[in-house]
Amino acid sequence: MRDNTFFISDTHFGHEGVLDFCARPFKTAAQMDAAMITAWNSVVGPRDTVVHGGDFAFCSAERAQFIFDKLNGKKVLVRGNHDRNKHLKLGWESVHEILDTRIAGQRIIVCHYPMREWPGYYRNAIHLFGHSHSSMPSSNRALDIGVDNIGFTPLRLPDLQKIMDDLPASEWRRGHAPDPKKQLGVDDSEDADDVGLKV
Repeated sequence: MRDNTFFISDTHFGHEGVLDFCARPFKTAAQMDAAMITAWNSVVGPRDTVVHGGDFAFCSAERAQFIFDKLNGKKVLVRGNHDRNKHLKLGWESVHEILDTRIAGQRIIVCHYPMREWPGYYRNAIHLFGHSHSSMPSSNRALDIGVDNIGFTPLRLPDLQKIMDDLPASEWRRGHAPDPKKQLGVDDSEDADDVGLKV
């Protein structure tokens, strides 16, 4: 993908319930939709690409299509749990369960759901996810790109990297592996006997 690629997730266009669930600062879904369309189009041009991390809309196909058509740019969907079949026919450039792409040499794995490890994890790939509505901690290599976490405006990779640079490391495995000797009750001290084992 090119440098003019933006990322966002969990817009939930048309969803009245998400206003309370996520404490969004709007009185109605219509007000939220209008604000997000304006924010989107303030940064995204007709030739830009937006990768949407899932849960685009929670409304009728007609309303979703009306909103989709108002949004600038080419749109790529990484399918979320609320993206029904009717929302897959809006005119996406492509639809993915997991998107594996590169921008300026940086490998990026986009999935609606947060992952502990992802393809390329040990080769500095980063992971962009949604679904959690800011309830899942992000790290210096994994970021919740939902609107409830990054704001209501799509962001480019350099902007996302600035956010991640200020977050803690994602080395969640270090020091947390269970000790197999303790699990098995093995005493490896010098005076411990061999419990009668014969080889």
